[in-house]
Amino acid sequence: MACTHAKDIARLERKLGVLSEELVQLRAENKRLRRESKKQQDRIRDLEAKLDLNSQNSSLPPSSDLPWTAPKREPKKRTGRKPGGQPGHDPHQRILVPEDQLAEFYDVRPPNCIKCGKKLRGDDPAPFRHQVFDVPPESKPFITEHRLHSLECLCCGTVTKATPHSPHRSLAKPRSNKPQSR
Repeated sequence: MACTHAKDIARLERKLGVLSEELVQLRAENKRLRRESKKQQDRIRDLEAKLDLNSQNSSLPPSSDLPWTAPKREPKKRTGRKPGGQPGHDPHQRILVPEDQLAEFYDVRPPNCIKCGKKLRGDDPAPFRHQVFDVPPESKPFITEHRLHSLECLCCGTVTKATPHSPHRSLAKPRSNKPQSR
């Protein structure tokens, strides 16, 4: 029995020697792989830093910025309010010029009802007033008022509002070659 124990011990010692050598090799390989991994991580970090360069954070010209990359901005803080004027705020609008200061005015009435198409007749006692300012080279502006009447159809009762003959995007526009008569 002592003989079999001695053989087992010898076999186990040889196996232990082989495993010890393998352990040394694996530790060396592990150390080498860790060094390589660290070098690759450093290289990746450097390359990513180069990718993040633009004209805002380096000496690169703006023309080198990629067209599809928008500048990074901080997200707006939400206030809980809807966009636009808030209830109760003071309105900001142009004050209408008095009638005696107008160069000319036009009463614009809708010709037909928008619902049934019948002809409309009558006057709106309080038409919507739309003033257009023409600023000629001289100092006095040429102001035209368009009074847009809203008329009720006698057949169906629908109220139709007139639209300006020439819709203007702005209240102040460059002066055309129209004569300045009243």
